[in-house]
Amino acid sequence: MSPDNFENRLVAKTELSKHKIIVSTVFLGVDYSASSTEERQLFETMVFNWTLD
Repeated sequence: MSPDNFENRLVAKTELSKHKIIVSTVFLGVDYSASSTEERQLFETMVFNWTLD
């Protein structure tokens, strides 16, 4: 899966405009778990513009 097709990998994107926070979940396309005994890691969720006050 090419990094160029980000829109095809985007599962969900939520924007909280009042706080300018963006939560994004993407399908990675590759299992990123550290070992075969761990649960598969195929999705990643990230939070942007969030600070601890």
